[in-house]
Parts: sequence; C-alpha cells; structure tokens
Amino acid sequence: MARILLSVTHSKDIPDRPSAAFTLAAAAIAAEHETVVSLSIDGVYLAQKGYSDDIHAPPFDRLKDLIDLFVEGGGKLWVCKKCINQRSIAPDSLIAGAEVVGATRVIEFMAQGASTLSF
Repeated sequence: MARILLSVTHSKDIPDRPSAAFTLAAAAIAAEHETVVSLSIDGVYLAQKGYSDDIHAPPFDRLKDLIDLFVEGGGKLWVCKKCINQRSIAPDSLIAGAEVVGATRVIEFMAQGASTLSF
C-alpha cells in the first residue's frame, strides 16, 4: 500500500483542478492506498458545506460526488488551519470528514514517504 498526498489549492476559480484531484483520490482509495487530500489557499472553500454542490467540470463527475466517494471510502480530507482562519471560515461549517490541520501534520505525512501531486 502506498501513501499518497494530493494538494488542492483551487476551487471554483479553476474547477477542473479539484475535479481531477478528487478523481485520482477516489481511484487511490479504491486501490486501497492511504490517501490524503490537503486543501490549502482557495482549495479550503471546497470543505465548506454546500460549496461544491454546483461544481461540475465535464468530463469529470460532479465534484460533490467525487468528494463524498473519497471521504466515504476512508480518504482523509485535511484543511489548512491558517487558510481557513485567513478566509474567516468556521471549523463547524466544514463537511463531515474534513479535519483542520496545521503544516506540521502535512509535512510529517510527506516525510513518511508519501508520493505527492499538486493541483
């Protein structure tokens, strides 16, 4: 089993980036790899309840469906603490499965040999 970290820094501004990231993340979970999607910068908006409901960048599936598939499959969804603070996003407004983390947590995961990809 591999360790995979997908970093997402975009949301509605370039919807195919998070759509591609969560497509890969769902595939990694289906293949039973330990997978983390790390949301930072404007990517943190994706963790807000209802935010991704209307995002669809064909040929990808609806982003909400991809995120749900990833989280329900056991994927870890990490949300940058400093980024949500800067954007005045309350932790209690995040979707189920989203975990607010600091930089140290992400670096520790990477240092343990995670393969990384950024979107």
